[in-house]
Amino acid sequence: MFFKKRNKVFDLTEVLAGCRNNAPASQKLLFENYSRLAMRICSKYATNDVEAEEMIMDGFFKVFKNIHKYDEGFPFGAWFSKIMVNTSIDYFRKNHSRIAFTTIEEAYNVDFAPESLDLLSVDEILDFVRKLSPVYRTVFSLAVIDGYSSPEISEMLGVTESAVRANLSKAKGRLQVWINDYLKRQ
Repeated sequence: MFFKKRNKVFDLTEVLAGCRNNAPASQKLLFENYSRLAMRICSKYATNDVEAEEMIMDGFFKVFKNIHKYDEGFPFGAWFSKIMVNTSIDYFRKNHSRIAFTTIEEAYNVDFAPESLDLLSVDEILDFVRKLSPVYRTVFSLAVIDGYSSPEISEMLGVTESAVRANLSKAKGRLQVWINDYLKRQ
């Protein structure tokens, strides 16, 4: 992994001003201080760390390219996070666009037991999410982890709301089966 520990002295306003002037030292500081957040975001959408790192690099490129559009009246972390989520979605579209979404008629109703998740570590849960197909992983991450609604996800991914609901249902079903099997083996 290419991430370093945060610097002790970090003035966001000063760093953002440097980034607006394309100062490499400021860009490096921003990267060092926000790369962990970027990894937390992109890991939810990636199959593995290499894919997540590609998303992160694309996301930072977009941040540096559009830094002049950032409105300092809003929290930088929220703006940055939105860019990383959108970059992850763009990566999905570019690399997994030939994958078909399930229709609502093909989905089955699943009882997902969230209390099962209390028995697992965050890394174990992320490993299960990463095992999902790209479509299921993206829909699940957007809905369950990031809290987007079906209409919002539908618009982001360019699919029907029923396809979003069907894929979310199937993703939850697969996760539940995998988690139950895993817990029985423990």
